[in-house]
Amino acid sequence: MLQVIRGKVGSWFIKILFVLIAVALGGVGLTGIFGGGGVRATVATVGSDRITVERLTDAFELQLMRLQQQFGPVFDVQLAINLGLMDQAIEGLVNESLFDQAAGRLGVQAPDAVIVEEIRANPLFQDGTGRFSEVQFNNFLRANQASEASFVAERRREMARQDLIAVIDAGAAVPDTLAEALHRYRNETRHITAIVIDTVAVGDVAAPTEEEIAAYYAENEADYMAPEYRVLRVVSLTAEAVAETI
Repeated sequence: MLQVIRGKVGSWFIKILFVLIAVALGGVGLTGIFGGGGVRATVATVGSDRITVERLTDAFELQLMRLQQQFGPVFDVQLAINLGLMDQAIEGLVNESLFDQAAGRLGVQAPDAVIVEEIRANPLFQDGTGRFSEVQFNNFLRANQASEASFVAERRREMARQDLIAVIDAGAAVPDTLAEALHRYRNETRHITAIVIDTVAVGDVAAPTEEEIAAYYAENEADYMAPEYRVLRVVSLTAEAVAETI
């Protein structure tokens, strides 16, 4: 799957999108360019889910913001694109969509009580005494430009994906035959040796005489013979077939 997605990422549309992002972000953020009902082109389609430019932009901007917090503003958009951050963003969206749809088909869903407990237990949202702080929680939402409803919905999807992945990891065992076949397929190579014969260098070749043709045929007679066949007729007498005549 990922190989197919990488092929889509290499399309001219995505390349043009990269250039637009790199050029346009001289002084504004990605949200300012594509947000608010701007570009709604589909970057990739995963089942019934359409990954739009807005979603790709948001995912890319989020990763870029995290890296800029670590390395400073020197980590700009062009550097991020050169390091493959856009490829990682779209692959992440595709993987999330695949697991979300699989979890939906299987009915995997995190209950509200579990989500609330998970949020309250997150150290990011606790004060100095280890208790849940609504102030810190709201500050986190504002810093990430997210609403409480969107954050809870995203956590619900993430927890469903985590549960599904945990089940897969617990019992996943790839057969040796499949692993070997995939290894051979992905690492298979072809070596071609070509010999080019120049007709000028060969010169004029005289037509063979009847004696030469007869001698060549005598030496390679087996190559010109039709394969031998055998015809076999079988009569099967069984008790069931004979019983009708008795």
